[in-house]
Amino acid sequence: MVAAMVVAPGLDVVAKLLMARLSPLDVGFGRFLAQTLVLLPLALALRQWCAPRRSHLLAGLCLGGALLCLNLALREMPVANTLAIFFVEPLILTVLAALVLGERHGQRRLAAMLVGLCGVGLVLRPNLGAYGWAACWPLGAAFLFAV
Repeated sequence: MVAAMVVAPGLDVVAKLLMARLSPLDVGFGRFLAQTLVLLPLALALRQWCAPRRSHLLAGLCLGGALLCLNLALREMPVANTLAIFFVEPLILTVLAALVLGERHGQRRLAAMLVGLCGVGLVLRPNLGAYGWAACWPLGAAFLFAV
């Protein structure tokens, strides 16, 4: 998990650098291609394979859309600001868990969500003025990733 949390922001930095010459769509495709080339042999070796379902298609489309939104944000904004806004994703996921799965949330979880939303508001407020609507791209990415 530690390695993943070190690698993930590094991939965003590489994506930002690549977008000086490539489109956000090209960078996203390259990222998925690289991940497939690394993970497919591992999945086959571990025999972790299943028949694709419609839900896999939805998950893939949402993940692709989230990555495209992140790349569009990274093209216009600093990496730190983009990721700070994207961190609203667990809050969106918690709300979706209640709406879609019927999960019940106690007062402590609701209070934590409120504090998290206030934090995102603090990060987003100055960025909306500085970066305009580009600051909404990480929010779209967070929503798609939560779905």
